[in-house]
Amino acid sequence: MTITHVAFDDWKDIQICWHVLARRLLKVRYGIKWNEFKDEEWKPLFLTLGTWTPDDVRGSIFIISCHATGWAGLAATRFAPRLQTKYYFLFCLFLILNGLLHDYYVVVRRCDPRFAGYASIRAVLREFPKTTYDKPEVNPSEPTPSDSR
Repeated sequence: MTITHVAFDDWKDIQICWHVLARRLLKVRYGIKWNEFKDEEWKPLFLTLGTWTPDDVRGSIFIISCHATGWAGLAATRFAPRLQTKYYFLFCLFLILNGLLHDYYVVVRRCDPRFAGYASIRAVLREFPKTTYDKPEVNPSEPTPSDSR
């Protein structure tokens, strides 16, 4: 696999981690041997293997709704003159600015190759079945913390 640097050192680590997880996923989930792929065929897999969540793509729905509430609050001042107070305007502006800042960071994250790498790793990890770990066995002869009163 060809490893490229995109102006930072973390990219190599991200690609190595993703490559290990992708090989395991291809073997376990799809029954495909990783050595059946050529080096140039790994790039499309990097972009498509795994599913991104809506939060990875658009950001937090809560912040988006707060942003919309701020705009709706400003529009409400046109119909309800009693809302035209300094504190209400400041609250609406706070919601709007918070939403704009959130939107800015969503765009920056989507354009940052590091985020794309981490999001691809999370997407591949989500494809693995979740397992539950058994609790450690308790020796019946040993007292438990609730027994020692």
